[in-house]
Amino acid sequence: CKGLRNFHVNLDFDPDDDVSAQVSKIAAALRHNDLYCLLIVDEVDQLYSSTSDKDTRIAALTQLTVLGNQATGRFVTLICGSASVLPSLISKNIVHEKQIIDEFPLTTDAPNMNGTKFKCVRISQKPLEFHVLKISIETFFNAQLTDEQVNRISFVTGSNLRKMSQVSHAAHMGSDFLSLSENLFPNAMWDARAELTRKKFGRLADTLTAELIRLNKQLLLETSQGFKQSNSLDCVGAIKWNERIRGISKMRLRQILSRLGDDYSMNSVHMLVDKGWFSADSLLEMLFPSSAADLFWEHLVRLNKRKEFWYRWFGPLICAHDAPALDFDAFLRIVGLLVVPVAAVA
Repeated sequence: CKGLRNFHVNLDFDPDDDVSAQVSKIAAALRHNDLYCLLIVDEVDQLYSSTSDKDTRIAALTQLTVLGNQATGRFVTLICGSASVLPSLISKNIVHEKQIIDEFPLTTDAPNMNGTKFKCVRISQKPLEFHVLKISIETFFNAQLTDEQVNRISFVTGSNLRKMSQVSHAAHMGSDFLSLSENLFPNAMWDARAELTRKKFGRLADTLTAELIRLNKQLLLETSQGFKQSNSLDCVGAIKWNERIRGISKMRLRQILSRLGDDYSMNSVHMLVDKGWFSADSLLEMLFPSSAADLFWEHLVRLNKRKEFWYRWFGPLICAHDAPALDFDAFLRIVGLLVVPVAAVA
């Protein structure tokens, strides 16, 4: 309304007008003045995340529903969010999925916003082709990097642009990589938020991780042998991780979900992708580990060879005389050693 008044368009609302009546008057004013309205609303998923201020939240969703379903052609309404389950939130296709309703409790009482009118597009997080990956990383580091340096960084970040930004900032600032632990490797952390995710989706996450380890068995074996036979930095830098990592197909995902019963659905997988436990393309045609480092850590945990791993392979990189702590903090110090030297070329 304020934007219309900037075009000297007067709107005469009756106090008793409902949302539909208000939208109809705005549409009529737009049509009369040959104007169009582009409305972009971000973080819509946050409206569903709590039942506090319930009436206000539902009123906002109702207004968006009316805008999305009007047929005048004078409105273009884009709703955005950071949750991959947003398409299911707006169409209320998750009302019987308890784990997700726990995250978005307002869904039960929210209006159906019509998923046909709001055609959803998810942003892909699948592994990038190497030349695209290199351009992305060089942009964040503001430097020309060798293929070996790009491989070392992508070992840690995968194709996640947010992780690239965090790692490049930490590398330039000399930050402690322990401070990045929650965002870089959320499934290896044991804070309250990760524990909550593990409680709700742990069985699914463990099953998917085991399948990714099985699919990438040869790559993990090569990586282990490389750490044993050469310098750890050389081993990490020699492999184009984003091109070698294999993912789980949608058909296989469906088989896994069917085997696990009614506790989980594709929406559950989307939730784990949102929380950084995995990465995927926009349609979940393929599911990948969030990064090679993340998958390698999970592989080591399952082999129960962390002690041998730290002593024989990463120990010399951390300290020359004392054995490193056999925990994830030590692993993150290794991450720092892998990435921080790249900042020197910038």
